[in-house]
Amino acid sequence: MSAGRSPPALRTSRLRVRFPSARDAGAITRYYAENRVHLERFGYSRSESFYTEDFWRSRIAEMLEEFHAGVAVAFFAFSKEDDSEVIGQVNLFNIARKVFQCATMGYSVAAAHEGRGYTTEACRAVLEYAFGDLNLHRVQAGHLPENLASAAVLRKLGFVPEGYARDYLYFHGRWRDHVLLAKTNPDWEDVGA
Repeated sequence: MSAGRSPPALRTSRLRVRFPSARDAGAITRYYAENRVHLERFGYSRSESFYTEDFWRSRIAEMLEEFHAGVAVAFFAFSKEDDSEVIGQVNLFNIARKVFQCATMGYSVAAAHEGRGYTTEACRAVLEYAFGDLNLHRVQAGHLPENLASAAVLRKLGFVPEGYARDYLYFHGRWRDHVLLAKTNPDWEDVGA
């Protein structure tokens, strides 16, 4: 899918939503370190090495391999005016082709930028990329039942609830339920998947 293609760079009215480069390792490390408690509320705890620039230089190289293999696309959102501070991130992962034509979307936003619509704006741009450039038929996502902010983002984006998954993901020492949602591409084209 992506062999030989350049990683994507998207623009919205307020954001640059782009694939990370090695020069972003410091900004990404700061994003996760400064938002550690905020992000771990609705996600899993990470090792100390995750919060180092060495980890992120290596991880960015892996992300590029995943992009070229066609299995994932990582995006980080930056302000149009300041390309040195990460505002949030959006990932498309578990990209499947053939009869499925689907990806899973995950996202987060910095605590300082929560409630300003940045998550919806960045996710909307990534969905347009997923349905346009990648020609995916379906993008799915999930959230913890108590994560009302995430539920609101997905609702604004037109995701439809599809079910309630008991004991879906394991973090913070226990299995956690999730609400599962999806959005399908009304303009999907059969190009001989």
